[in-house]
Amino acid sequence: MTSSEEMMDVLRYTKTVSRDLADYLEQCARAPLAFEGNDPLHHSSHNHIHLWLLECFAERNEWVNLAYKREFVEYILKTWKNRIKGFLPYQSQGYRMYVYTDWAPTISVVAETAMGFPYRYSLEHAVFVDDLSDILKKYEGCNWSDNFGGASGISPKTVLKSVLSNAGSIGKATANMLGLKVGALRRLIINMGLAEQVNEIRKKHKRRPADFRYELDHNHTTLFYELLLPPKFRD
Repeated sequence: MTSSEEMMDVLRYTKTVSRDLADYLEQCARAPLAFEGNDPLHHSSHNHIHLWLLECFAERNEWVNLAYKREFVEYILKTWKNRIKGFLPYQSQGYRMYVYTDWAPTISVVAETAMGFPYRYSLEHAVFVDDLSDILKKYEGCNWSDNFGGASGISPKTVLKSVLSNAGSIGKATANMLGLKVGALRRLIINMGLAEQVNEIRKKHKRRPADFRYELDHNHTTLFYELLLPPKFRD
């Protein structure tokens, strides 16, 4: 981004340089959110997004730098903060918002519950940071394509088309069609945020929904940026 005015409006700027990334930013900001039940890990399972396309663009575009990424993430967090005021936990519970390290920077929001920190099974390996940029710096000099090897050029549309052509299967036949192993296909579906769409395809073909609930890698340190929002917060 090239000016302070553009930094103030990351969506407007993105529309001038990439319609695809701008669409993705809007989709992330307006993604469905839900806070059913008393387990915050279930909230996060529904309300998290791996920002894979942001890292994919960073690999190929110098303008997707640390400052731009921060504005990108902050735009989503700000939009989510405004939206969650319309849910019941806003009145009496409050929320916890997170940005954490994974294959790509990942954002999530959960309602405050008696359990507190949602990723309890990873608490031993969690490191909390005070600055959002500390999360994003972990991806500096890294290539998104290194995560999936031959999958780097596969688009979400191609993944969904392959699942559809194999009647909702996410097994060996679909993985082979994409030149992947089954485990890599599953990770790709999760990280591209395609779980819901894949399960819609599976439902049409009378298959049971696949369990795409995300679990953190418990053997590696995960950085967390945490925002605690009390009930009836104002900004």
